Amino acid sequence: SEVEREPASACFVVDVLARSGAPEPGAATRLYEQRDQLPTFARALLLSALHHGGGDAEARATLARELTATTRLDGPHAMATSDGRHGRLLDSDARATGMVLRALAEHDPKHVLLPKLAGGLLSVRHGGRWRTTQETAWALLGLEAYRRAVEAAPPAFDARIFLGDAELLHTRFDGLTKLAVAQQTPMAQLMTSGGAVLAFEKKGEGRLFYEARLAFGRKRPQVEPIEQGFFLEKSLAVVTPETLQEAIRAPAPGVATRINAGDLVLVTLTLVAPGPRESVVIDDPLPGGLEAVDANLLGASRRASLGDRDADAGEDDDRDRWWVSPLTRKELRDDRALFFADSLPAGLYRYRYLARATSIGVFAMPAARVEEMYVPETFGQTPDATLEVVAP
Repeated sequence: SEVEREPASACFVVDVLARSGAPEPGAATRLYEQRDQLPTFARALLLSALHHGGGDAEARATLARELTATTRLDGPHAMATSDGRHGRLLDSDARATGMVLRALAEHDPKHVLLPKLAGGLLSVRHGGRWRTTQETAWALLGLEAYRRAVEAAPPAFDARIFLGDAELLHTRFDGLTKLAVAQQTPMAQLMTSGGAVLAFEKKGEGRLFYEARLAFGRKRPQVEPIEQGFFLEKSLAVVTPETLQEAIRAPAPGVATRINAGDLVLVTLTLVAPGPRESVVIDDPLPGGLEAVDANLLGASRRASLGDRDADAGEDDDRDRWWVSPLTRKELRDDRALFFADSLPAGLYRYRYLARATSIGVFAMPAARVEEMYVPETFGQTPDATLEVVAP
């Protein structure tokens, strides 16, 4: 039967049948019994089928718990994860997330993950759209199920923001004529509030969606690395065109803090992403005594080149033969080096560039930082340091 031959596809069939009023409880039960072999998207379809077909309540609760356990949380967003083995069935993280959102919204309209899954789907759009027609279709189905679950009544309420007793904002929402309102509060007001509570108030019918973000700058150097969804490490090594290839193959030596004017420096940024990330940017500010160098301008010798790419995926040379760098773009500016990746699978990466010591003195070396551009709560940062450039 189809259940035995292709259980993932069979989950789609039983879902369609259950929604059309002709459930197949026997097939759904057999699929539930082999759910450990099913990818995330198929489990979501099976939960939907059991929901619409009047399936066992305990089985539905178990599937909901298992879907929740496999969801990846990144700050205010959540995403389902595909297993990479069902590409021929058009599986992807965004497509699976749409299916999980739809299933959980129908199973439990008050599920705690619903707003995070909806936010995750919206965050992975590029240019206002998802990557494929399959992703678009299932994302819209999931978001519509979410809308029905949490916005049964149209907005008709007054919204207020308070910092202690001080009212920061008062606005009215009627229908969908006003989609979003933003309020910025200076840090000075927060610092002088005496630890007052930031509160959101809604009076009326409908649901208020809100978010608070804090942006600040440090007065003192950051002496420890920060890991909030990424690990980032930086090294500086003095090289010559003749020793460059050997330095690339060697382990990252740490940060050189004292170099000679005129030295050529290899900067290596080692990045670890514990889970898939989207729209990633690495921002590495240059200390005042260094200037980024285009390796292609060092001459025709291959010894002076970083190779065909500026990123690699670790030490496995066999893997490197087929692996394609997720690097989308690199920018070498006067004051920093920037690396961009539209989509970054979980793994270890190294990004490199060359710089030249051009000025003598002691310079601040600001922290390098990596973050998801549209989820800045997911970031990593190296410690601040200093660099001394001396006369040779």
